[in-house]
Amino acid sequence: MNKFFVIFVLFAVSTVYSSEDYYSSDKLSGFKNCPGNYSVKFTSFSYSPSPIVKEGMLSMDISGETEVAIGEGASIIGTAYYNGYPINSYPEDFCEGWVRKSGSECPILPGKFSCGTTIFVYHGQVKNVVLSFDMTIIIVNNDSEVEACMEGVVSAIQYD
Repeated sequence: MNKFFVIFVLFAVSTVYSSEDYYSSDKLSGFKNCPGNYSVKFTSFSYSPSPIVKEGMLSMDISGETEVAIGEGASIIGTAYYNGYPINSYPEDFCEGWVRKSGSECPILPGKFSCGTTIFVYHGQVKNVVLSFDMTIIIVNNDSEVEACMEGVVSAIQYD
């Protein structure tokens, strides 16, 4: 009887931990922090609409924890890949385009942070088709060092 109870408790504990892992990874909307040691770890990422509609507005929000200050001159860069080849890169001033739009100021001091932006997504060449892209999003400081990295898949559609 005691063996059965121990096995049941171990199963229950492992189920709770695995469900927490599922929900914590879901906070990044299917994205994951890149392998490696970065000063900034993303804890949540969301975007709307999904799929992304070209010739429309796109809202994005991120949260994270940073071990270093993120100051003026930092950039956030989203790079889209199709079949392994980079097809677009979207660099933006992180402080101006994200932090200040959220009502905060740079530098972001070590600790937790949250910010967001809304942008217009320009058109593509293909119409009435949903395309999926691998996407890497990085934050680069003013010394060109990568402070944060996450990767995932996004889908986009363009209507006539």
